[in-house]
Amino acid sequence: MAIINSILENSVCSECKYGPLKIKEDVQCHRGWASKLVLSCTSYGLNENYFTSLTSENGQYQVNRRSVFAPRCIGKGHAAGEIFSAIVDLPPPVANFELYNKIVNDTVCKGAEDSMKRASAECKVVNDGEGDIAVTADGTWMQRGHVSKIQNVNESLNGVIRQGCPKTGFASTFTVETAVEAAVA
Repeated sequence: MAIINSILENSVCSECKYGPLKIKEDVQCHRGWASKLVLSCTSYGLNENYFTSLTSENGQYQVNRRSVFAPRCIGKGHAAGEIFSAIVDLPPPVANFELYNKIVNDTVCKGAEDSMKRASAECKVVNDGEGDIAVTADGTWMQRGHVSKIQNVNESLNGVIRQGCPKTGFASTFTVETAVEAAVA
């Protein structure tokens, strides 16, 4: 805040064209990671309120959605978000974590479903109208060329998926879904 206030010292109020502007955080008005800032002019008595994050179409603060999405991307959850917040001296993540988690999950599921439909249509084109393709869900997709050492269309897709979801001992469902969505997009 000190840096912002030093910049504002050289600014003038749009109403009185005189008074220096000051900004302060309303510490009683946090919305998760979104903070309320009050811009004031000591000469004119101007007080304007701003939040540090934009809102989405459903009224949720974008920074809070990201505070839920980021730990999910690395296979962690709310507890990891709280630890991260404490380490970097941020307020705790949103109290209604599950609401944001549901919003993120619904969005990702819709995107994955649309992506799978497009991938299915593309596979039919590649396979001369044949809709039956091999799909593995037991982890063997992590092994490139594990049987024939010859890369086929499915192994090529698996290679692209592995770029977004590196071969590790464990990858969360969300990480795999995100990698698949990116691969077929």
